[in-house]
Amino acid sequence: MRKSVTVENNDPRRAVVTLNIAGPVERFASITPPRVIFNGKANAPMRTQVFIVPEPRYPFKILSVDVRHGKHIRYRLEPANRGDRPGYRLIVENTRTAEGRYYDTITLATDHPLHAHLNIQVYGNIKE
Repeated sequence: MRKSVTVENNDPRRAVVTLNIAGPVERFASITPPRVIFNGKANAPMRTQVFIVPEPRYPFKILSVDVRHGKHIRYRLEPANRGDRPGYRLIVENTRTAEGRYYDTITLATDHPLHAHLNIQVYGNIKE
């Protein structure tokens, strides 16, 4: 990964400084799909599965699941293998029956010190 950022400061000799940051990025877990999107008609059942599989170098367990709002979704976490790798299946259901949009965040608490939390975004666009 390589990123640049421009910083403005009050030094008259160098009022603008460009910082360059580069380095390798390692994946902590495979999350498929990376976000949940519900796009459909009101009262039509909408459900999806998200697979969370720890990378071999960073094994972890999911300790708990929390939702920021939780008003329009229902969820369930269960153990599941993907190929020969152990992981989890997060089943998410839309519960909204009225037309409208919503946004929520599901937070997975892990036992790993580098990534204590994983966030999964949920978007809903419910039509009549």
